[in-house]
Order: sequence, then C-alpha cells, then structure tokens
Amino acid sequence: KKDTSKNSFVVCPNHAFNEPNSLIFSLNTYGYEELRKNYYLKRSCFHGNMLTYIAKGNGYFSFRNRNYSLKENDLILINCMDEHIMYPNKSGMTIYFMHVDNYLLTDFANANNKEFGCVTNFNDTPYVLSIFKDIIESDHNYDIHELSMKIYEILLEIKKKNALISDFSKNSPPHIIKTAT
Repeated sequence: KKDTSKNSFVVCPNHAFNEPNSLIFSLNTYGYEELRKNYYLKRSCFHGNMLTYIAKGNGYFSFRNRNYSLKENDLILINCMDEHIMYPNKSGMTIYFMHVDNYLLTDFANANNKEFGCVTNFNDTPYVLSIFKDIIESDHNYDIHELSMKIYEILLEIKKKNALISDFSKNSPPHIIKTAT
C-alpha cells in the first residue's frame, strides 16, 4: 500500500545492466520516499538487492523470520528475492533506497544477513547518508564506474561496522526485537 508524500520519487534508469561476477553495480531503481503512517510494503521475488537508508523517523522491518525496529540512520541490506515487510510508525519515515544488481553483492548480502542481520546503524558515520543523497539526488548523469565506487563505499562501511560488532559481541544481531519460531 503506497502512502507517500508528493515529494517522493522513484527513478528507473535506462542504463541498467548486469555483468556476472563483475565489480560493476547496476542500479535498477532508486528513490526518495516520505512514508506516511498507512504505507505498507510486502514483497518477494523482486530481482536484485535493496539498500535502504532511514533518514528520518522510525518503523518496522521483517526479513527471514526476524523483526527489526528501525530508527534514524539505520541501513537495510537484503536480497529482494526473499519476502520482506516494511512500514513506518504513526509519525512516518523518510527513506532513500536503491535496488542494485550484482551477483557478488547478493552473496555479500546473504552472508552479512546470516551473521549480523540486515540492519546496520550509522549514527556515528553521517557520510553514509551523504553517499545515498549524492547518488539519488544527482542529475543522474554519473559514470557507471563512479556509481559502483560509491556503492562499494557503502558496503565497506557495513563491513567495518559489523567487524566491530563481531569483535565486541557474539550475541544476536543489533536491532532484532523478536525472532519467529
């Protein structure tokens, strides 16, 4: 159920491609959405991987039998083939998102989700949001290699954050509020 503001937008570039085993990332769709209280997304079998940054507000996310409480500066990384559910709390939520194709990214997302969960918080790393904004709010005339480098920067930040979590805790991933049985 789409309940977004008039400021929301989704772009489907016409240069999307996919090179097997490539370090080049193909950006299929991306956008900015101001989700209102009645927004509800339930999806599966959507090709590619999703990177979603929570810029403002709070909400909920469900993926692979885990429920997450979302807050500002959280980043979601998932393989969109698996069912996922996302909705804001009553105050709404503002997101930047990208659907990206790359076989290596799918492997990274699956491994990361298994060990750490699909939500990483970037309260102390504000430039991750600036990378999202740079990609999504640009004039869309970026070089595919430059775009890939920006996405790679985001993935390195996820990897660094989760390495710190792994060093300090062997407990369940952060943000998990309930595990289904």
